[in-house]
Amino acid sequence: MLVHELVRNGSDFAAAFAAYENRMRAYVDLIQALVDPEREGPVPDEQLDAAKNGIDLTGLLGGAIGKG
Repeated sequence: MLVHELVRNGSDFAAAFAAYENRMRAYVDLIQALVDPEREGPVPDEQLDAAKNGIDLTGLLGGAIGKG
């Protein structure tokens, strides 16, 4: 994803990193929410599923996603 933003933004590295941060923030929040030092036992399946499916890859593969 970072490479995508670097290519998309050319030499404007600040814009590339800002776009990367914007795209990844929700996913990072999901992953960080999995950490609970008070929890006894495994992470609930619902939280793991949300984390596994939390990255939006739309637009990264030139429309290849969903074609079959």
